[in-house]
Amino acid sequence: MYLLLQAFAVVGIPPGRWPDSFSYEQLSLTGADVRLPTVPLLYKIFPTDSLRVWAQVLLATVAWWVLASTAAALIRDRRVRIGLRAVLLGLGLASAIAGWNSTILSESTAISLTALLIAALIGFRERLDLTAAALLVLALLFWTFVRQPHVLMCALIAVAFVAAVLRTGGQKRAVCAL
Repeated sequence: MYLLLQAFAVVGIPPGRWPDSFSYEQLSLTGADVRLPTVPLLYKIFPTDSLRVWAQVLLATVAWWVLASTAAALIRDRRVRIGLRAVLLGLGLASAIAGWNSTILSESTAISLTALLIAALIGFRERLDLTAAALLVLALLFWTFVRQPHVLMCALIAVAFVAAVLRTGGQKRAVCAL
């Protein structure tokens, strides 16, 4: 159902192109191109604008669903849990967010991967196991290489993690200090 709502937000809207949209079609895994590789990799896998829009819709659907589920799992009260899930899923459908899914730029992927990264951080904080750590690293890796400012933010996140580990002497509760 949520996938249908996400799809409804882009149905009938032609893929939006901007003067720099073409720059996301050049994939370089060495950093030799203008764009970092996450979005060009997505666009290489989905080679037409129509497929790219549907890939962005699918990524947004998964990302917002995972974030809503992960955050809602933290809440004991059923009514509050349902309310939080509804608010987060609604946020993913807001025109200021879902509207980017029909545009051939990095914004849709950046927003969706930010939602996934937040869900991965919550999951890691709650479970503190190897699977949660691997999912966090994977989400952080793809998110980092969407846009240039994310590289700096990733470095700051790494510094925060190291500081938390040092502050707690490397104990499992280091993540709780964040």
